[in-house]
Amino acid sequence: MQEVQTFSPECLMPLRSPSRRFHRRRRLAIAWACAAAALSAPLSAPLAVVSAQEGLLQASPQQVLQSHGLIRQGTGRLWIVASEVDLKRRLDKLPAFERTVKDHEQQLAARINRNAQDWAARNQAIKSLKSAKTDAQKRSLKQQIEQLKDACVKPEELGKHRDVQSLLIELATERNELLLSVLAARRDFEQMTAAYERLADEQQVQQALMKLSQDARLGPAQSYEAAMKQLDDVQRLVATDWQPLFQQSGLWRVNGIVDERAATTFTWEPKGDRLLLSGGVAELAGLLLVAGKDAELRFGGRRVVARRVVVPSLRFGGCLLHDIDAFILPPEAEDLGSRIGPGVFGSLEAEIQPERLRLLIRDPR
Repeated sequence: MQEVQTFSPECLMPLRSPSRRFHRRRRLAIAWACAAAALSAPLSAPLAVVSAQEGLLQASPQQVLQSHGLIRQGTGRLWIVASEVDLKRRLDKLPAFERTVKDHEQQLAARINRNAQDWAARNQAIKSLKSAKTDAQKRSLKQQIEQLKDACVKPEELGKHRDVQSLLIELATERNELLLSVLAARRDFEQMTAAYERLADEQQVQQALMKLSQDARLGPAQSYEAAMKQLDDVQRLVATDWQPLFQQSGLWRVNGIVDERAATTFTWEPKGDRLLLSGGVAELAGLLLVAGKDAELRFGGRRVVARRVVVPSLRFGGCLLHDIDAFILPPEAEDLGSRIGPGVFGSLEAEIQPERLRLLIRDPR
């Protein structure tokens, strides 16, 4: 809003006794100042509303529809809302995304099974070596053991292999991204449905469509009933009771989603009962402005002052936790990273399965 400068008598007071001409000039100056202030004052709300309505009445039908957030579909006569554009874009990307996740899950399962079979064969060869009677049998068994030595490891140590680590990290990231896309598509569908219901009752929108042509119409561009059913199938693929588990620097890691929008990697604390969030993750989840209280945490001999907040939701595949106490780490403790342990899951059982490279979450009841 434009600032209006006012004048006071003290500002116009001369240093010498004023003359009659000066008094006339002074009165004129005050009058001009009052007129300027009146002209620069903002319009009242009713006048502004009337002006806006008059402008809308003078606008073209296209401008009226655009003012209601509608977008022309191609060069046709169909007008749709932005949330439908977003929904179509997400749905178009889902099939390729889904195939990638399935391919990587199959590769991981094959890698785990092959290692388990090779490990069992190696153990059987070692057992047979002890009972071998001829030198030829012993040489053959030793050769087999040596070949299997580099081909397999203990099932619970498979996650240490670089190729397996890379595959697990890709899979964990892709599953989270696919799940986020599914959740976003559902939000787009809800927003789209609500918008079309509202716009169908807007008289200005209906009049603008009639002025354009007889076949001009409001979206949606198609029925999304089948797409929503397919969305259910995709969600079942990733909303499981398990999450991929991988190792980095000797620590187990698992991916999760904070408040249905911020994907992050957690370090697994086997005896942990608190949820720690790095500042970067808290910012992505919109938690930095959430009210909280300072709390002192200790990590060995290290003292950290974190901010205690309540996280609206925390998701691991199909497991969705609500209203979880969390501690947001300060910038100087970012190196600790986001962390979680079984105690955070309450009545649910959260168990790591190193031999299957997954975190299993189940209800024991």
